[in-house]
Amino acid sequence: MKNKLFAISITLVVVVVIIGGFWLVGSPQEARKEKFDQSRAQNLQSIYYAIDSYYQINKVLPESLALLQKQPNYYVNAIIDPVSRQPYEYLVKDATTYDLCAVFDTTSTETNRDLYGPYGADTTFWQHQAGRTCFTLTVPLSANTLTPGLPLQKID
Repeated sequence: MKNKLFAISITLVVVVVIIGGFWLVGSPQEARKEKFDQSRAQNLQSIYYAIDSYYQINKVLPESLALLQKQPNYYVNAIIDPVSRQPYEYLVKDATTYDLCAVFDTTSTETNRDLYGPYGADTTFWQHQAGRTCFTLTVPLSANTLTPGLPLQKID
């Protein structure tokens, strides 16, 4: 009888620990969704920097992300969503302004804090809600603009 009661107690403790673990850190499915969302934000950041570089050289926004990715001088992580396999949306609004859009699975968390926003924006720039989110971006008009995240260096 004591062995049976001990076995039931241990089983209950294990079940409570497992449930508590899921409650604290989330389910593996949620963690996977957050990882894909972080990948999406990183892809958009990569696209942003490639568009900026393209503009600084060509003085015009690229016609499409596919064209940009084919250019050997510009690094683009990916132009398609890692899950849906659909291309990210790129919508030119005017000569220097455009939207980059993606469909996110979750609301962003602190995991995107390592991504820098465009010139002068803080690390919360790429924060998003679940669903379709568009980021309106403007290329800097000066090629002398500092890249965010790089320390300033004193020049004597």
